[in-house]
Amino acid sequence: MEPHARNMLVGGFVLVLVAGLIGFVIWLGKFQLEQQYTFYRLYFTGSVTGLNEGSNVRLQGVPVGTVKTIRIDPQNVQRIEVVVQVAKDTPIRQDAEASLGMQGITGIAYIQIHPGKQESPLLVAQAGQDMAEIPARASRIEQILDSIPAVMARIEKFLSDDNQKAVTETLQNVSKLTGALADHTDDFTRLATDGSKTMKELSDAARSAKGLTEDLRKELAEISPDIRKTAKEIPPTIEEVRAAAAAGKAMATQFNDMIAENRAPLRDFAAVGLYDLTQLAQDMRTLVSTLNRVSERMEANPSRFLFGDPNESGYQAK
Repeated sequence: MEPHARNMLVGGFVLVLVAGLIGFVIWLGKFQLEQQYTFYRLYFTGSVTGLNEGSNVRLQGVPVGTVKTIRIDPQNVQRIEVVVQVAKDTPIRQDAEASLGMQGITGIAYIQIHPGKQESPLLVAQAGQDMAEIPARASRIEQILDSIPAVMARIEKFLSDDNQKAVTETLQNVSKLTGALADHTDDFTRLATDGSKTMKELSDAARSAKGLTEDLRKELAEISPDIRKTAKEIPPTIEEVRAAAAAGKAMATQFNDMIAENRAPLRDFAAVGLYDLTQLAQDMRTLVSTLNRVSERMEANPSRFLFGDPNESGYQAK
């Protein structure tokens, strides 16, 4: 009876396990039927290494779907066509963008969807499209991977024979320069000492300049009352200068008016009177010359000037 009971127990356990498995499959199928998805198409122009069917699709890091298919675009061999299924209630906006991301250091790739603005309308398929298209942009990882060939080419160019020779010569020159600097250590020490002395002198000069500034400030403070007093006296002086200028201007105006009134007599005098005045001046010079000669003769011999020469014929004294 014991082997028979044991077989019954094992058979019952197997039946329960099979029934549970069938129930789980039915539940999973029902869940999948009830779960609704929205399909989106993406086009990548770079490498999608590490991305596989079934890879995660995330919205701001939250899993919202999976990758359905991956293939080369039949219309353009330089693009990768990726179809993803996303939970129907996931808000994908018209300005959303997708990029390729890497999960840690495992190399497993996933699709990262960057949400658009909240006020942007939801993304829907356009006329003639079987599903909506999410624009894809190159991720930083793709940019790094794409730049690796160019970086390697530059490294190879840098490691060429000519560059290696130039680097060797540069290192040799640096070694020679280092040796020369070591030989002139004493000179650098003296230079540093002189520089220290110079800095000290500059510091003393700065302190002297500071003291001079303080003295100048004190002197300015002492003479500032006189400056303010002089500044107060300047306005009346300016007014007096303005008054004098106005008086001079009035005098000049009167002089101009006088000249204008006597312009005709002055013109007649210049035409006739000036000639007579010139002739009079000549006659006066002649008269003055004659009087000078008479005066000289009178001073030399007054009696002879008055009575004449007694030796000459004429008047005889008795």
